[in-house]
Amino acid sequence: MIQSSLEQKLEIVANWKMLIDIQHRMDEIETELKRVVSADAVDMEKLAGLKSLIELFRAVEE
Repeated sequence: MIQSSLEQKLEIVANWKMLIDIQHRMDEIETELKRVVSADAVDMEKLAGLKSLIELFRAVEE
């Protein structure tokens, strides 16, 4: 499920600074998820950006 989510193509209309920030956060999240071998090993600080991205996508949908 995670692998599938990471492989999806996202199309967003926004300014470039925002897109670069989102890409940077997505790269950090992907790196962290690839490193994790169990739920106990998850660094929640590194994944905090995931919550922000989810909130952003939900706001765009509304």
